Amino acid sequence: RYRITLQTMPEAVSITRMDDAVYIYNNEAFSRITGYSPHEAIGKTPLDLDLPLSTDDFIRCMEFTRGNIPVDSLELQFRRKDGSIIDTLLSARPVLYGKEQCMLMVMADVTDLKRIEEEKRSLELQSQKMESIGTLAGGIAHDFNNILTAMLGYTKMTMKDIKDSKKAGKDLDADLIGV
Repeated sequence: RYRITLQTMPEAVSITRMDDAVYIYNNEAFSRITGYSPHEAIGKTPLDLDLPLSTDDFIRCMEFTRGNIPVDSLELQFRRKDGSIIDTLLSARPVLYGKEQCMLMVMADVTDLKRIEEEKRSLELQSQKMESIGTLAGGIAHDFNNILTAMLGYTKMTMKDIKDSKKAGKDLDADLIGV
């Protein structure tokens, strides 16, 4: 009953011996996420398979678990069998498996989620840049409109002066002719 539950979980579940970190159980999701079949991983350590990108972080996780301190949602990067890098959340607990002191690890692949978050941040940054450009363009348009308004005002005043001077000129001509 428990094996069926572990086998059908979407997260990678593995059990390693506490003293040497050798895998003694891996579910199907472990194979899907890491690329290693249970037969390739059983009897080896995560370090033998070159899974943890940061050996120090993984060893620290092991030390916490050995000290009976549970690890929850630790962000770690792992190297898959094909060499690609995945982002994971790793949780670990000490458990008694049979008569051996072991560590139960649950690893969730969050690579796609991290990529989506990064794209979202990038789009937000681009949106902020576009908003700033729009504000700048609006300010420039407003200033340009102020200059044009002054130019149009002076042009209208000049046109009025020209009309008035032409009208005054006609009146002057009429006086000279004697009309």
